[in-house]
Amino acid sequence: MSGTPSPRIVYCGMFGTLSRAPLAALLAAGHDVRAVIVPGQAGPGRASWGHLAPPPGWVAQPASLAAMLRRTIVDLAWERGLPVLAVGQLDGAAVAAIRAHAPDLIAVSCFPHRFPAGLLALPPLGVLNLHPALLPRGRGPDPLFWAFREHRAELAGQGGVTVHLMDRGLDAGPIVAQGRVAISDGMRESELELHAAALGAELLVGAIRDLAQGVARPHPQDEAAATTYPLPTAADFALTPERPARWVFNFVRGTGGRGVPYPLSIGGRRWLVRAA
Repeated sequence: MSGTPSPRIVYCGMFGTLSRAPLAALLAAGHDVRAVIVPGQAGPGRASWGHLAPPPGWVAQPASLAAMLRRTIVDLAWERGLPVLAVGQLDGAAVAAIRAHAPDLIAVSCFPHRFPAGLLALPPLGVLNLHPALLPRGRGPDPLFWAFREHRAELAGQGGVTVHLMDRGLDAGPIVAQGRVAISDGMRESELELHAAALGAELLVGAIRDLAQGVARPHPQDEAAATTYPLPTAADFALTPERPARWVFNFVRGTGGRGVPYPLSIGGRRWLVRAA
């Protein structure tokens, strides 16, 4: 990272593209990533966190393209010799383990645990979250599904990515950077995820640079325009004849990779749509 020295960063994410691409971009840009946090298991008799070490036979350079495509943020961390912490719950012990890495900033992309107040207040530069929606619209744990499910006429064809400072609300903190992603007819969710991950990686690198240089200008979200969606249920895959055919095609095409059938009832008859 040229110019201003990189802040010390702890990175929190999961095992898919939306976590892997931003971490890869931070490492490629020379940012000082000190540790990587992934979700782990928690329960009676289990510690709230633990270190993950490479298994026997793990190699830094994948032997095939298929193996390379399966790499996660854990592999990226191990390649750089970075510690990996699996966190089942963010209790006092887990927060202390993160504090030991003295982060100036925590970066998050698709991490499932809500941050307690003590962890939000820990890094001087704050906690940056990458969310694949145009906040304040599309808050919640599964924004890519709702990007296909809930597009209204004025929003059709528009997805996006937001980098914001986390607060105690759900995807509600001040926006640092934001960009749009076009959703074309017939686009699949995996394609949208790739585009969102690439744009999000670029935005996250820039947001960290601007925060470190003191030139970032976070602005509050418009609560009056906010929409929040839960995890989808089977009922959310239902099709109705009132929907335009173009919407039905794009919704089924976009979310079809989830393997859930789409019930459609017309005139007392019922079908299960499986593909578009």
